[in-house]
Amino acid sequence: MVRLALGLGVLSLGMLGPACVTSAQPRPAERSSPRTQSMDERVRVLLSGIEDAPSRAEMLALGMPGFEALVRLEANASEPGALRLRAITCAGWFHGERPRAYLRGLLASATEPLRLRAAIRAYGANLEAAELASPEPLLEPITRHARHDDPAVREAVYLTLIAVRAQAPERARATITSTLEHLLASEADAELVQATRARMSS
Repeated sequence: MVRLALGLGVLSLGMLGPACVTSAQPRPAERSSPRTQSMDERVRVLLSGIEDAPSRAEMLALGMPGFEALVRLEANASEPGALRLRAITCAGWFHGERPRAYLRGLLASATEPLRLRAAIRAYGANLEAAELASPEPLLEPITRHARHDDPAVREAVYLTLIAVRAQAPERARATITSTLEHLLASEADAELVQATRARMSS
């Protein structure tokens, strides 16, 4: 009787067919290749390096879809803070009306000092030398933060103006220098003034 029962069990499994046996086996984990990754996933991987942010060339090679992915990732509060800050930095590498409008929006709305600092530096990096013949209107989104309560934000303003001055046409440099001098004249942090003047003369 035992042999008969075992035989019937084997026969029953055979009648179920191979499809049933196959479905009971766990499927191997599917890995997405670079071709099948969404743009957000590709950008997230680039931003998630342990030490280094992606290079300018790597980001610009993704084109405007890459920029839009940066915007979405930066706006997602569930993403790590370091990744969101890197997204702002990388957004400054893209040129055109859409990136400029995005950075201006951040400068107008950001309240967290780290996020605001990143937006200031990114906006400065976004400015092109050819645009700086009349720098005052372009620099206003930066200089409006020169009275921020956080000295690190004010420092970002000064350092960004210095960086912009370095690439500006000769006639515009005097205007930017005058703007810096005016801001430093009312800066209460003596060490920050000293450090900024040292950077200005280097």
